[in-house]
Amino acid sequence: MLDARNFSGPDYVLLIRLGPRSDERLDAAERTVWRRPELTRHARSTTGIARLPAGEVVPCSCLALPASQPRLIWSTGEASPRPPDPALSPADAVVLGLPLEVLTAIHGSENLPGVYAEPWMRIIDEWLVEIARDVFEVAPFEVALVGEEIGVAGAEIFPPRDFDRLEGVLFPDRGGNLVWRPQRRSECP
Repeated sequence: MLDARNFSGPDYVLLIRLGPRSDERLDAAERTVWRRPELTRHARSTTGIARLPAGEVVPCSCLALPASQPRLIWSTGEASPRPPDPALSPADAVVLGLPLEVLTAIHGSENLPGVYAEPWMRIIDEWLVEIARDVFEVAPFEVALVGEEIGVAGAEIFPPRDFDRLEGVLFPDRGGNLVWRPQRRSECP
């Protein structure tokens, strides 16, 4: 299950933009993700096994990315060709990824990539939002994104309150309560 091929394609991810550099917050966020009973981390690794809400077992990865680390394009692992936006400060991030190829092999897919209409995606979204809410309790964050193939630079290239996105967005409102905006739903023609 932890075959390297499972981690070479696109992922379905929870990307949490924590905020300015803080080792303590970054460590707390990563520990909180791996403490979930449905996630099993392999010793001193960024990979593990996830038991999804319907009981399926899939490989997963969780990366803790300090603000000082160069931002990568998630699918290629290469440095982003975009110059950093001076209006956005670098931020620590935690990314939990589930291999999309494994998910679609289990659940099937009738849609084109990037189209959010699969019923299983909604269930996984709710589960990933639950994980993000746990993280927020111990490591308040600026914003979290949920969806297909969100690049690690994804939290860097948009204003946190921009909701015209295909990804789901979870953010704290002015009162500190988390607000969830699900992904825009698209139907195939």
